[in-house]
Amino acid sequence: MVRSSWLTAARTRRLLDILGILPRRMPAMPAEEARLRIWRLCGGPIEEISMLLEVLVGADLVDTALRQYRLTRAGERVVARRGPEGLRPLYLALLRTGYFHDQARRLLDLGTSNQDGSLTCPTRQARRACPQLIGILLQWIDVTATPIMQIPADLVRELEAVWALLPPTEPGDTLTDTIRKTIGNRGELYSYQFERLAAETASDIVWVARDDETLGYDIEDRSIQPRRRIEVKASGDTTVRFFLSDNEWRKAHENPQHYEIHFWGGIDLAANPAEEFQRLRGLGYPRVFVDLPSLFGSQQLSSIPVKWRISEPS
Repeated sequence: MVRSSWLTAARTRRLLDILGILPRRMPAMPAEEARLRIWRLCGGPIEEISMLLEVLVGADLVDTALRQYRLTRAGERVVARRGPEGLRPLYLALLRTGYFHDQARRLLDLGTSNQDGSLTCPTRQARRACPQLIGILLQWIDVTATPIMQIPADLVRELEAVWALLPPTEPGDTLTDTIRKTIGNRGELYSYQFERLAAETASDIVWVARDDETLGYDIEDRSIQPRRRIEVKASGDTTVRFFLSDNEWRKAHENPQHYEIHFWGGIDLAANPAEEFQRLRGLGYPRVFVDLPSLFGSQQLSSIPVKWRISEPS
């Protein structure tokens, strides 16, 4: 998968150049011809052409049916608007398809939410944590970087929207891997959104699993001490059934009053994430389980060991 740090200013400009070259209607440009022709017209390293095309396909700006490339309707709109709006329509497409999901999340964690919905953040920290994203945001005239980074409410809504915080699908994944990862990512994202919307200060809610998957939980609420630790489970089924790793089990018992499980059921990968979030909230999700040992003792939840560790005595 193409990382956000790879999408430098020079490469994003080449993305717009490629969109200007590709045909809008049939006949499309055969894949074998596209790589060489685009390189001759756009320049840059030829080995990057395939990756740039992959990004455009992932952003739904280019269609690659039958190994032929042509613009989608969304791609046509980006090309049509490049005169008056420059790179901004392309940048919005990349944001909305999750190519900067990691840097968007870092910026939201670093920043302070204001009453009008805008976000402020120390400029030096923002540039260090998410340099490519900051370069994109500065294309909007109402974004300022001195003496402090200030981002208006309309752009903040783009950054914290569910589609912008979901990573793109990795091309090498099997179907099973893709389904499992996407359902899990959606669950974590929905809980992140849920907690940020409920928090007095949204930046107190941190999606820690994006930086360290070994903690035994996914989200941290830093507004209280001890901190609330939230492990998120998600499923396409509505039956409450999930697995805990050994580490998650230990964390759930270390400080049970401050460790909770969020369960999101009935996730439909065909649904639009933003619309699905609202639908699931209307159905009462997430199901929240606090103090697992007490829930086991009162038989509100049951636990069954599903594996055994066997070793030869030392």
